[in-house]
Amino acid sequence: MRCFAQETYSGRRFAFVPDQEIASHHPGLFAAWDLTQEETVFRQAFSLVPEDSLSRLDFPSLIREAVVSDSAVLVREYRLVLNHPLADMPRIFQGQAEFHLSEDRKGEWVIHLWIDFKSRAECEPWSSLKAALGG
Repeated sequence: MRCFAQETYSGRRFAFVPDQEIASHHPGLFAAWDLTQEETVFRQAFSLVPEDSLSRLDFPSLIREAVVSDSAVLVREYRLVLNHPLADMPRIFQGQAEFHLSEDRKGEWVIHLWIDFKSRAECEPWSSLKAALGG
């Protein structure tokens, strides 16, 4: 979780903006999404995966990149395979992530804003995983 901005070191709070379709189905859920909720959902998601199973996160293509001396915006396609045993939750999440990064006081690049977008009609974006586990 070190890759996300901590207000103590960066002066910025981490924020997540979900895919708009997912947000419309879960009004208010993401309004105050912060680093604590991010960490809780992340740990919960991976605790669902049996020890003898593999999960995978790929960022297969870079869509856009803008870098200046103290900040950057990266837009990447992602594909998360989470091999969990729950029948009512997808195992594959796919979409585009727009990451806004800045340098913190320790000199590390951290994500202070993550905007999620659904990129394929047949695949659920990461926002749906967060909604399922965070709501």
